[in-house]
Amino acid sequence: MDESETALDNEDQALAASHRALLRVPEAAKDIRYWLFVLTGGALLYLVLPPLFFILSTSFVSERGPDAGAFTLKHYATIVGSLAEFWALLWNSLVFSVGSALWALLLGTLLAWLAERTDAPFRNVAYVSAFVAFGIPGIVKVIGWILLLGPKAGLINVAVRDLGGTFPIFNLFSMAGMILVEALVWAPVVFLLMVPPFRSLDPSFEDAALVSGSNNWQVFRRVTLPLALPSVFSVLILTFVRSLEAFEIPALIGLPGGIEVLTTKIFLQFRGHIIPRYGEASAYSVLLIGLVALVLVFYHRATQHAYKFTTVTGRGYRPRRIELGSWRRVGGCCLLLLPLLQILPLVALVWASLLPYMQQLSGKALAVVSLKNYLTAFNDSTIVSAIVN
Repeated sequence: MDESETALDNEDQALAASHRALLRVPEAAKDIRYWLFVLTGGALLYLVLPPLFFILSTSFVSERGPDAGAFTLKHYATIVGSLAEFWALLWNSLVFSVGSALWALLLGTLLAWLAERTDAPFRNVAYVSAFVAFGIPGIVKVIGWILLLGPKAGLINVAVRDLGGTFPIFNLFSMAGMILVEALVWAPVVFLLMVPPFRSLDPSFEDAALVSGSNNWQVFRRVTLPLALPSVFSVLILTFVRSLEAFEIPALIGLPGGIEVLTTKIFLQFRGHIIPRYGEASAYSVLLIGLVALVLVFYHRATQHAYKFTTVTGRGYRPRRIELGSWRRVGGCCLLLLPLLQILPLVALVWASLLPYMQQLSGKALAVVSLKNYLTAFNDSTIVSAIVN
């Protein structure tokens, strides 16, 4: 009996030790999470605070003259003195950002719904092309769209002119052109961000609506979209802020069309004058940062009660795909827009790189196709050093 009691005691001690070890694992995990949070927060502060402090301080410091280095409000006074120009910049920035965000959200959300909630074909093609879009620099896409829709030599505009149509059919160097290209650049991102919400929606709500006599469009409008509304709102704010901060499209498309936004105005304070106006550029930057901060505060207040939209699913959860019927091919064609919108500007860019000057596809153009531009580029030391850097 003594041996059996000893064995039981040893077993109890082993169980107690293992229990204590299991309790220590979550504590260790908490410590790891804590230090990861501290390190990440420290890295963010190190990366964000110095440039932010520099921008703020420069906006309040006199740049030249006898009071150089002294505190001043003249940079902000200059902006207030040309208040009409500032309101025009703000209006252009808001129109560009809101328009781009809405169109990107509309296109990306529609394609995500088709891919996740319907039986439309080419879903995998859409997924792959959306991921590939991340590997294509934004400035490359912008140049490609300029080659396609430029008002004078754009491939699409010239093709329509040769067919006897109105020339140009679309002037890319306009506010509409800026919004179009920005929306097309952001549509794949919106698509990928909206796929998870549509994938996780409980189909029992949609089934209940269908049983009640609603058609597919009514189910999407009254059930699916409201359930995904928090995600839709988050993606809308993200695309709005990113469009507000965008530079490539306003610089390459807006400036040739005589359209300035806040980001290009900041750039012109550096490059548009013989002596760079660092103070005014910093003042405009502070105003832009303040505008973005206001949007983020509004977003935080608006999403404080997002938990009300949470849907809990059980083991029996299975995503149900809506049968589009005769509209299935139309849905598939819509999904093919994603790869098409990535391929078109790249094809235009490659075609232009093989020619001495931009021209339509023809026998004459094919006769002058060469790699001369690439040889010139690689023989240029500045381009080679840029690639190495």
